[in-house]
Amino acid sequence: MLARKLLALSGAGIVALVALVVAVLGPDTPANDASGASIAAYYHDHQAKSVAAAFVIGLTAPLLIAFATRFVDGRRSASELFFVVGSGLVAAAFLMTAAVQFALADVPNKLPGDALQALNVLANDTWAAWNPALGVMMLGAAATLRRREKSLHVLGSIAAVIGVVLFIPFADFFALLATGLWLIGASVVLYRKTAEPRYAAQPQVA
Repeated sequence: MLARKLLALSGAGIVALVALVVAVLGPDTPANDASGASIAAYYHDHQAKSVAAAFVIGLTAPLLIAFATRFVDGRRSASELFFVVGSGLVAAAFLMTAAVQFALADVPNKLPGDALQALNVLANDTWAAWNPALGVMMLGAAATLRRREKSLHVLGSIAAVIGVVLFIPFADFFALLATGLWLIGASVVLYRKTAEPRYAAQPQVA
């Protein structure tokens, strides 16, 4: 029971880890048009926290799979599989982000400027992988929740709207933020449902 309850909170854990990375790196990371020299200087000066951020991003992958596992709860319908595949895509996107972040922080003074610029642009544009992957996950979540009890239909309807908007340019940024809030809300709902006592039916006595 404790393990199931902890799995239910893994969605909120993902949001917490991403927020931690954003807080650690902050808005001062080099822009896409930054020179190779400025990129090298930044990652040399912030090597430790950049490496730590890469590992923290990597931790989101197992949490996403854990959340997907708890979410489908042993079911095998097409909608649940769609959600699990989407979660796997999101996990892969986060792992790619972690790898690029680590590559930038590993040996910034030993890479040529054009290589650093290419990696920096890739690091800044990984949202292009996150958003459609999250869109697949959210649409799968919506279809899954529509098959559950009515109390979960509102959560499913919200997921459907977010999932569609994640594929719309510019609006996808706000949908990305909404996805974080949805993950927290879904985690709380799953946690509360897991915590509900379940009683086996008692045999009738003649």
